[in-house]
Amino acid sequence: FEMSASVSCMHGNIAKSSPCLNEIICHVKAFDDSLMASSLLVKLLAASSKFEEAITNCLAILENLGEQFPTDVSPAGAVNQLSVVIETLLENNITRERFKLLPPMTNKTKINAMKFMNMAGQYSLVSRPMLLPLLGCRMLRLTMQFGFCDDSIVGLATVGYSCFTFKENVQLGSHIAKVCEALIKDSPNEHLLRSRLVATLGIFHIFTQPAAAVVAQLPTMYESAKLAGDMESATMTRWNCCSVIFYSGAENLQNLSKHFAM
Repeated sequence: FEMSASVSCMHGNIAKSSPCLNEIICHVKAFDDSLMASSLLVKLLAASSKFEEAITNCLAILENLGEQFPTDVSPAGAVNQLSVVIETLLENNITRERFKLLPPMTNKTKINAMKFMNMAGQYSLVSRPMLLPLLGCRMLRLTMQFGFCDDSIVGLATVGYSCFTFKENVQLGSHIAKVCEALIKDSPNEHLLRSRLVATLGIFHIFTQPAAAVVAQLPTMYESAKLAGDMESATMTRWNCCSVIFYSGAENLQNLSKHFAM
């Protein structure tokens, strides 16, 4: 059932994957054995634009993994948690080298928690943005306590994005984004990570760099998204490229029409 559900999800066959996932979740005996099916179910809900349900499922699973989050997050509470984590980051020197010195994360429970926080953050960007700072801060705390993994980069990027959107600290957010990009280049999952963080990191390119520099970087992000099989991020990247070209006048309209045609 799990293999059938995985293949159905890859093909976007929602009608077939849903019964398979329900069959697994209804009959599974150990919680750990349900995690793959649960992650596929979350992705299935998000693919059906049911982002609130996807986030609720993620938070329920995270609670079983020992990571509880409030259902109602106030702006003041989000900013307070963010301020504490930023202070810790500044004290520990936010650099690529600092994170590379951390041991690899080996605690399976925390690794699974990081994966579900990663997914919750992806959908919170669309449906529940107030949750983003809490997720990013928790992911960084687990990284500092239990070690580094690819999802640590997502947590760091989420904190950087939150610095920009919640505290309007463009300088710190941009610095964190550069550290994330350096860590992404070191990862064997470079394309998958870059595709996942298109929206989170792309905003810093647009607000802190000249239009020509932004346009020059977007094709790399576009290719990473295609190689990762993430056509949504690839389309978003192509659209951002066209928008920057149009509003900055970086190219004439004839060349711009070619970008839209692609």
